[in-house]
Amino acid sequence: VPTLRELIAGVEAKQTVELLARTEEVGFYLIAPPEVPAGRVDILRRAFTAMVASPAYREEAARLNFGVHPMNGEDLQKHAEIISATPAEIVARFKQAINSK
Repeated sequence: VPTLRELIAGVEAKQTVELLARTEEVGFYLIAPPEVPAGRVDILRRAFTAMVASPAYREEAARLNFGVHPMNGEDLQKHAEIISATPAEIVARFKQAINSK
């Protein structure tokens, strides 16, 4: 079965679908402000990884029927950079697509 990415024709349409896919992959996230020292970012990333791996966290998430599919900080940063670099016209097209009824 072909994926949506495979069915879409045209560069702008593909970029719009790619933006949708990336925003869906990111889901919920935790961020720190700009200019945080690299060492502090590393500590925060390790703490997050430990938290989502802890049995208590997993049990509570399961009890609440909340899916846990954590993304590491480096991958999240890459996604954020790609999303932020999306051309304005693609963002506008994306907004129009998700707001149409």
